[in-house]
Amino acid sequence: MEFKNIKRKLAKAPKYSTLTGKEPAVCRPVRLQHTDEDVFGAYVLSIRTGNEVSFCRLTPNPVIDELWCETMDEMKNFYRENEAQLKPVETLEKDRLYAVKTNELWARALFSEFDETGDANFEMVDGGYFKTVSPSAVYPLECRFGIFPCQATRCVLYGLEYLTFVLNKVAIDTVLEHLVGKSLIASIVKRKPQLTVVFFEPPVINLNELILIQVAKSVRMIPLTDNEPNVPEDPLIEDPCIADRTKASVMDGLIFIAGLKCSQRPPASEVTVDGLYLGYNAKEGWSRMRLDSSIVRRRKVQVRMIDYENTVDTVWEKGLWDLNEISPELASIPVHQSVVLPLSCLCARVISLNKIDVQSTPATVQSFAHRHLYPY
Repeated sequence: MEFKNIKRKLAKAPKYSTLTGKEPAVCRPVRLQHTDEDVFGAYVLSIRTGNEVSFCRLTPNPVIDELWCETMDEMKNFYRENEAQLKPVETLEKDRLYAVKTNELWARALFSEFDETGDANFEMVDGGYFKTVSPSAVYPLECRFGIFPCQATRCVLYGLEYLTFVLNKVAIDTVLEHLVGKSLIASIVKRKPQLTVVFFEPPVINLNELILIQVAKSVRMIPLTDNEPNVPEDPLIEDPCIADRTKASVMDGLIFIAGLKCSQRPPASEVTVDGLYLGYNAKEGWSRMRLDSSIVRRRKVQVRMIDYENTVDTVWEKGLWDLNEISPELASIPVHQSVVLPLSCLCARVISLNKIDVQSTPATVQSFAHRHLYPY
């Protein structure tokens, strides 16, 4: 539905407004929301951070595919043939599409910011990456070439949301190896506040979970098996502040993904005392639980929440999932009674470990660093 009437819109769009001498209409980016389906084929274009990627949807509509290719070919020919008559943009505005020339190729781009040299950083809206461009290579975009939605869609990897402020090389390397440049199955978990996705390698390999497991191994939460290649230890785990933050983030992510699995399959048909399960607690959400008693009262059983100081709780007897079946890796992690240190501690240690010159940073960063760096 997001491509509805696009052929008619292209036919009605004014042509050659950039050659008339009049101010062309402003082209705003149209972002795909993927509201028609929750599961579809996707090609992962690029990594943005350790937990965010850009992808393009593998469109099953050959008519739309052909129309897109024709429109982009027309755009490239138009700018190549008329470049001498066109004037570069004098003032760049945010939230506006432009035509930019890089390496003799023309592309649609969204202005982000200027760098320290005066060049402009642009988001290449159809390629899913950022590029620095000289302002002299930026031109107004013909309206008809801005009608198609941006082909690259940004999304957050479900379960990895809390790795945002953990600069984890293992996560980035795993995303590059298993996601970027691959055709995969994308499953949307939620659309707001950000599009959040789980990627699967057919038939059923959950790649988000794979990334988290690799990070867990790098901080030695999960032991390596004899027949798998060594996962390098993250040197930052020597710092307890960063190690605790990373382990807490990984644990949360693995539990979120396990909870998602639970919503797609029936609970354990039988439960046994001292068995390890995943259940839902009203306060903490999905949690690892050990069955404390087999006595059923009003269809509820008593459990201990092993990662919350063995807090006693009662849950529905039919609301427990065998953790060894749902996620053997999550079941193998020792009791995790972590004390999550404040984010200020993490930021201060990252500044310190990377020997960042605080004096060269903006005033707000300097103020933050001076308040929190030295105590750690």
